[in-house]
This record gives sequence, structure tokens and C-alpha cells, in this order.
Amino acid sequence: MSEPSREDPAREPDRKGRREAGSPSSPPRPTPFERLLRRGLKFGGLLILVYYWLPKKVFGVPVYWAIPLGAAIVAAVEVARLTGALRVPALRHYEGRRPAGYVYWGASLAILVAFFPEPFAIAALAAASVADVLAGELRSTWKLTPDRARWWGSFWPFVLVSLPLLLWLSPEGAFTSSLLALSGAALAAAVEGRRMGALDDDLLMPLLPALLWLAIVTVMPGAVPLGFHLPWLSRG
Repeated sequence: MSEPSREDPAREPDRKGRREAGSPSSPPRPTPFERLLRRGLKFGGLLILVYYWLPKKVFGVPVYWAIPLGAAIVAAVEVARLTGALRVPALRHYEGRRPAGYVYWGASLAILVAFFPEPFAIAALAAASVADVLAGELRSTWKLTPDRARWWGSFWPFVLVSLPLLLWLSPEGAFTSSLLALSGAALAAAVEGRRMGALDDDLLMPLLPALLWLAIVTVMPGAVPLGFHLPWLSRG
């Protein structure tokens, strides 16, 4: 009796069963609780914006120390996870071999709050968090294509969140604020959901729009050149 060929249809159900059981090419889908936890962590990170409403010192400690302290806590958790000392739930399958998304998100929070003008940091962080969460839900729950999810979940939510904040917080006028919101939304939508080697959209979605905004207000005639600054120098 000859051996069955490699394309023997009798073996197809077995291969299909192995794929569905969980091979590296078909990782298990996250549970609803895991998706909710990931979304909650994204919004929870925005608590760092409380920094702007705190007094210069809390219990005698300069408030700017919250930035390196938070970064140190995230780094300690990530080291414990990568060494196997701590299990962090709700991670994506590829995050077992690289820094987790919360590391990139925490890095973007720290960089924007530490080095960017308050209007840009607040608008970029708030808009990117809403856009990232909505695009992810539209793609995973509502089964939209990546391009449609970026358009309806990233671009327009980013505009609708960032524009009012820029109008409220920024010294720029309505035209410049609108230009900033639209250009930042286009950049955030372009990188949302994409895997780019060592980079991650959790880092790029807030950070790239803020960098673009700085470039625009620096070269645009009549715009107020906010530029990089060190916020803690005025809060200590």
C-alpha cells in the first residue's frame, strides 16, 4: 500500500484541528475580559495628566519626580515579566518576545509630559488613547477592515478629541488648531495597528502627532513657536 500523499485530503481535518488548537501561526484570540483590560489600561494611563493640576510639591516632594518614578515602576514590571517572575495578563501573542505595549504607552506618556508643551501633550495623549481603543474595537469586534477601522476609529476620533483641547489650551488660533488636529489625526491613523519591528503604535500614535505639531508651529507664519521645554523646571 502506498503512503498517502502530502496533499491527502484525509489529513486536512487533522492539520486544521492542530491550527485551531493553537499553533504559533494561529494564536488564541483574546477573551472579552482581556480586551477590556487592555482598553482600560490605555485609558488608565491618562491619569498622568493629573500631573498638570497638582501643586509644585506633594508631601514635600517635587511633583516632577512622578515622571521618573512612574517610568521606573513600568520598567520593573517589564523586567519581572520577561524573566518569568511575574505574569501579566491580556498580552498579545507576539509580546512574549519583545517589550509589551504598556511599555511603549508608558514611554510616550513620560516623553510627552516631560518634554512637550502642555497643550500638545494633553491633546496628543487624550486623542491617541481614544483613537487607538476605538480602532481596535472596530477591527476586532465589528470586523471592519484595517483601513476602515483607521478612518472611522482613528482619524475622526483623533480630530474630535484633539481639536477642542487645542482650541481650549493652545495659544494658537482656530485655523492653526484645526490644521494641527487634522494633520495629527492623519499621522496617528497611518501608524495605528501597524507592527514596525522594534517600534509600536502605542509609542508612535501620541508622539508623532506632537512632533509634527511642534514642526508646524515653528515654521508657520504667525504661529506661536512653543518648542520643546522642560516642564519640571517651572514646577520645582
